[in-house]
Amino acid sequence: LSTKFGPFVLKRGMEVSCYYCHNGPTSSDPTTHTGPTVASGQLSVPLDTPTATTLTASGTSPQIRVIEQPLHGSVGITGTTATYFPFPGYQGPDVFTYIASDPGSYIDSQPATISVTVGTPDTKRDTDGDGVFDWVEYALGLDPFFPALETQPQVQIEDVGGTLYLTLHQLRSPMVPPDVTFGLQATGDLTDPGSWLPAILFRDTDREVHGRDPVPFVGATARFMDIQVTRQTPAP
Repeated sequence: LSTKFGPFVLKRGMEVSCYYCHNGPTSSDPTTHTGPTVASGQLSVPLDTPTATTLTASGTSPQIRVIEQPLHGSVGITGTTATYFPFPGYQGPDVFTYIASDPGSYIDSQPATISVTVGTPDTKRDTDGDGVFDWVEYALGLDPFFPALETQPQVQIEDVGGTLYLTLHQLRSPMVPPDVTFGLQATGDLTDPGSWLPAILFRDTDREVHGRDPVPFVGATARFMDIQVTRQTPAP
């Protein structure tokens, strides 16, 4: 091809560069790049107050970015410092997820989570007044600011194979936070914390959980079912 600037050689075909399996596009040597190591953590945030925390990432000049923003605020990153900006008036749990890559952004780390507590911790708070504690709604991926009758726990007595049992059916969101786990449990004595037993599950999907008391209802003076929420503690 001739142009007014002189001859120009066209290259036909395509070139594939692989940064993950080799040391760049001009090398056939196996890559020496390794992803950074990141750590989960916890952050306490006063009501309506942006709060900063230092994120942990190994290596020299790691590139940190948030891959999942919190539901009740936002996070900005500068270097290894993350600043959480809570939504006005929100109190309760929240979480965000971040990763880090090496300086050339060749290889990403595994994700890590920062568990956030905004305002005064209160596991019995019910902001929207729908009868479900904010803490439980958070664990189920539901909105503690939006009352919805259809997401309230449904407790009833059901016939299972000819035997009556107390059951609990709870809708949930597939987008549950990564820093909590929840399960169904049952007891006959609310005053004895050690009497709670894990429920026997009928269904446990990303949309619902349905289970029964392991003890038959017939002959029991009183049986109770509840949702147990556990927040994971980051490893040191």
